[in-house]
Amino acid sequence: MSKQAKTTFLFALLYFVSLGSLLGYGFYVIHNQGTALGMAQVSVAEQAAKEMSYTNVIKQTESTQSDRTELATFFITEKDTVSFIAELEQAAAAVGVSFETKGLSVVAAAGGKPAELVIDCVFKGSESMVRKFILILEGIPYRTTMSRLLVTKKVETDDAEGQALFKITLKP
Repeated sequence: MSKQAKTTFLFALLYFVSLGSLLGYGFYVIHNQGTALGMAQVSVAEQAAKEMSYTNVIKQTESTQSDRTELATFFITEKDTVSFIAELEQAAAAVGVSFETKGLSVVAAAGGKPAELVIDCVFKGSESMVRKFILILEGIPYRTTMSRLLVTKKVETDDAEGQALFKITLKP
């Protein structure tokens, strides 16, 4: 082989190795860019899912506003307890029953339970009027738990006396 053929072969070999290196580097860069693109797509998809979830929460909050407002009417606040007792006294007077509050206390919230207004009361009147008042107590439009209800009727008269202990859940 002549010197010129050897030189040409050497340059061709260097050219071939250089071209192969450049192609290899190009494929490496393309692979890295593809991986970065894949991670960016995952990140964009996660962000889109979060935005969709946020939008759904906002829509659900707006669509349930009237339900939450209505639900709030089933609870009284601690500042409304005096007016609530006054309403009970007015209801008792309206059906012809005397109403007396024996005990009134607020049990503080504990263990995830909301605070409760505990009312211990006595009411007296004719048997039919006491029954009407009991129906009023049962229909109190708040979340109520009746712990005790005792009705005694006097045998010699038509009079009856009722004792009630009930708890009304207070709005937090």
